[in-house]
Amino acid sequence: MARHRGGIEDTARSYIAVDTGIPIGDVAVRIVSDVDRWLVLAAMPRRKQVYKITYPNGKVYVGMDLTRTILYFGSPSAHEQIAADLDIEAHRLELTLRKEILWESETATDAEVRVKEMELIRETRANDPAVGYNKLPRHRHPPSAE
Repeated sequence: MARHRGGIEDTARSYIAVDTGIPIGDVAVRIVSDVDRWLVLAAMPRRKQVYKITYPNGKVYVGMDLTRTILYFGSPSAHEQIAADLDIEAHRLELTLRKEILWESETATDAEVRVKEMELIRETRANDPAVGYNKLPRHRHPPSAE
């Protein structure tokens, strides 16, 4: 077993953060400090994701993450509408959200992720104001049957 800086031990096939038990790549890892945590993240394959956030009122936001930040919850441009819908007070925030990974890739280009994001926004109807908070692509109401 090769020993690397910061207590990272290299074995053949699986990354495992011993303190969490989370599989994270191609090397087994023993984390002993915050420096080790950074080294583990730096060594992880970069997974690009398209995710769906579901708010307590049932409305959704579909976004993409090109950074592999597990705690990234997007930056919806409809934040004022979300706050109004959920009756969120600026000085007090208690909110439960659900983040679901709809698609991910280690090899996709940023452009391919953006295309997939638009596809999944349309598929989930997250751009329909009755369903979600995505402003783009613009939602087109079906022609009325009059």
